[in-house]
Amino acid sequence: MTEAAEPAVTDAAEPVGSDAAERILPEAVRARREATAAAAALALGGGLALLAGSRAWFTVTARRQPPLASVTADVAGRTVAPAAVGLGVVALAGVVAVLATRATARRGVGAVLALAGVVLVWQALTNAARPGPLQARRLIGDARTGVVFEAGQRVSATAAAAWPMLAATGGLLVTLGGLLVAARGGRWRSLSARYDAPAGAAASTPAQDPASARGSAAEPSPDAGNPQGERTVDQSSDLALWQSLERGEDPTTGRRPGGR
Repeated sequence: MTEAAEPAVTDAAEPVGSDAAERILPEAVRARREATAAAAALALGGGLALLAGSRAWFTVTARRQPPLASVTADVAGRTVAPAAVGLGVVALAGVVAVLATRATARRGVGAVLALAGVVLVWQALTNAARPGPLQARRLIGDARTGVVFEAGQRVSATAAAAWPMLAATGGLLVTLGGLLVAARGGRWRSLSARYDAPAGAAASTPAQDPASARGSAAEPSPDAGNPQGERTVDQSSDLALWQSLERGEDPTTGRRPGGR
């Protein structure tokens, strides 16, 4: 007697949907990291500009003849370079704009923010130098209203270079964040994108009337001959993953929950 041929043992095919998930997830993680880095650079740059603008960039002193005391005034950055403080506010508002916009609009926001960062750096560096006698006299006159200067009175100023440099650093961060948004922002998702179905998902699942639903219930399931409940998932786009979730399947395994 001839022995019956043993059935060929085949390895279980790996679910196709897992390959699509493995391709999509790294891209999503990369986009999330880029968006986080851009938002952090814009927020930090804007915060540094506001902090530097609130500090004294110059200390102006007008020396008077005894017994009159000398007049000293601290001049804040928002007085010397008011545009730098305003651009810091623009950078902070840009964080919300980047997260709320999409595609072309987001790229445009990134370009505007990059330009704002360049202007912020220019404002900080051009106003970092110690002012001359005439500018120092004007600054102390604005800070101390009612001060009367005598002819030949000496007015000097000392600069605190750390704060203008901090503002310039903030402008550099804003520039880098804006360039990142302009270059890569079109691929990021917006705040509401996570709640949107992929394009064509609704069209691919047309509604059925009750009569057709009862008729289809009597038909055998296409998965009846598959004891494992495995189904082939289209790996061409995100739409396949969405459709598998609509059917109650796990796209990483290709099986329905509770399937045997």
